[in-house]
Amino acid sequence: MLLFAAISEVPYRYISPPGSFNVLVTLALGLLIAWGLQYRTLLSGATALMAAAVAYVLDDPLMYGFYGALLPAAVLLAIKSLGVFWLLPAALCLSSNTRSSIVTRAMDLEIYSLLALSSAFAAPLIGLWLLRQTFTFKVWPVGNGATGSIRAILLLCKLCGF
Repeated sequence: MLLFAAISEVPYRYISPPGSFNVLVTLALGLLIAWGLQYRTLLSGATALMAAAVAYVLDDPLMYGFYGALLPAAVLLAIKSLGVFWLLPAALCLSSNTRSSIVTRAMDLEIYSLLALSSAFAAPLIGLWLLRQTFTFKVWPVGNGATGSIRAILLLCKLCGF
């Protein structure tokens, strides 16, 4: 994950405003924190603490900030636990999406901002609820159709000059 974060940072610099990292950096730090919570060894705990410290120091340039880096660990905790722990990922999602002027616009009752913040809060709750459900329908395995779809997308990108 750290390798992909580093590789994807190069093209991200060309298309994004300066001063922020791509989302894979936040996700990589978050996965290291969740790894420490999951395995609870000295090495994983030290790695998680270091990743949390890096996320705290890099809060401003990280996409979704420090709270976004804590989100994978919060989801892991909510999956393992019941009850009030389900609110932790929802609160972190809401907090990580309040770094721009969206809160000010939501206080002015702008519908888009209210919907965006509501979606950020509801998404992990819906996801955790779906994980606990039993479905009776069968999910078809991915076969050669997906390969054909990927080839079609690549051909379309090539035709469009990407």
